[in-house]
Amino acid sequence: MKFKHLVFFFLIIGASFHVSAQENPFIGKWELTGIPPDAGISFQKYFNSEGEFYNTRTVKSGIFKSHSGKYVVKDKSVYLEIVDKKTDDSRTHVAGQTTTILYLFSEDKKLLTIKGLAVNGNSDWTEVWKRIEEPLLSFNVRFSLNQPPAGRLEL
Repeated sequence: MKFKHLVFFFLIIGASFHVSAQENPFIGKWELTGIPPDAGISFQKYFNSEGEFYNTRTVKSGIFKSHSGKYVVKDKSVYLEIVDKKTDDSRTHVAGQTTTILYLFSEDKKLLTIKGLAVNGNSDWTEVWKRIEEPLLSFNVRFSLNQPPAGRLEL
């Protein structure tokens, strides 16, 4: 009987996660397009339902977080990225800054085109991101079996 309740609980959580992702098309994992497969580097962007984002770059030696912060959707074409003050060396020019970003989703919500407006001496830029589809309820949960998770799951 407890097993049925547990299965039901996870189905409800899964359904609410799915609805949440539909309401906010940013939520999920994205990969920057336009980089040749043999370049040896790729870039990812993650948005969660709590208004947080982070960017990573993947190279042969591993995955490195370049910057993170909060995002705020202002309207149907503008969102803000408020970058944390703590970034890696490649992003110090935007540390602690707020960038106004124009955005457009493809009709199927699988492509996201963003144009960042100049911040702190940086010029305007445009990027196209492709949604990375992952199975529903596929979470990367990091915790030890001896220590319970610390309150929230990350994408």
